[in-house]
Amino acid sequence: MKFIENNEKYGIKYDLNKIASEYKKLKVPVEFDLIDFKRFENSKYIIDLSQRTIGKTTDYLILGMVFNKIYGTQICYIREKHDMIKASLAEKLTETLVKYKDGYYIKQLTNGKYNSVFYKWQKLYYCLVNETGERVEVSNEPFLVFMSIDLHEQYKSTLNNPLLDFIIFDEFISRYYTQDNCFMFMDLLSTVIRKRKSPYIIMLANNININSPWFEELTIGKQVRKLNFGETIEINSDMGTKFSIRMIEEKNLKERKEHNKLFFGINNPKLSSITGENNWSVRQVQHIYKNMKYNKLLQPIFIFISANYYLRIDFAEMENDI
Repeated sequence: MKFIENNEKYGIKYDLNKIASEYKKLKVPVEFDLIDFKRFENSKYIIDLSQRTIGKTTDYLILGMVFNKIYGTQICYIREKHDMIKASLAEKLTETLVKYKDGYYIKQLTNGKYNSVFYKWQKLYYCLVNETGERVEVSNEPFLVFMSIDLHEQYKSTLNNPLLDFIIFDEFISRYYTQDNCFMFMDLLSTVIRKRKSPYIIMLANNININSPWFEELTIGKQVRKLNFGETIEINSDMGTKFSIRMIEEKNLKERKEHNKLFFGINNPKLSSITGENNWSVRQVQHIYKNMKYNKLLQPIFIFISANYYLRIDFAEMENDI
């Protein structure tokens, strides 16, 4: 085992070529193969955005399992709230891994020793299930640990796991955002990472709200707004942290457009998050009609929205009946 700067406290020096070779042996179907290893060479934050569920989480779980096979690395799977990491979520999260070709990925990555997974105390273990569905063997160590950012304070005194190097923050852009979400996440990362330089942080979202506070909190909002479908951009923060951000475009656009035509062929911008016709999901609000007459009453005011962006408000008296 090689360590960064030959110092164990800095963590494992991962051979990305070796990991990529092992991953490619799994032959993940092309429509679900989203991994670009070049992004891992330069950035510690890998952020993937898409307008719908396209298998991102499963693909990165498989990659984390490759890390586990070669280096014993454990996946740290993070959600916003504690009630999002219950056993029922674990079952849904690993459904593809367990059911695809009777546990094909699990078998391949454990050399045929295991074929399923077992949830216990917010951890996932490999296990062997016989033909009758009985669990006959369980791995000694978990390959995945569940955590939530709302419990970031509790982990500080109890967590010390140098194997948690593959960190997935799933569905990080949600409908509701509290002012401290980014801080709680960063505080949790600090607890998980400690002094190591080895971890990779994967942030995944299906809700691509252009006005999400996350982008501003991470100080990448200005650059992200220019991102289009199918593009990947590399961003260096003002203090040197590197982000690789990708807006994933569906590989089968023809099929999506045919489906939209059948059910959602309606010229309504509100449906963009469903149809995927626009890059970003933007909440629509009522506008003043162009042909309306109005008299301005006061000077406009400006409300700060985010870095470099303000909302202008005009006060006016309408002459038309609405």
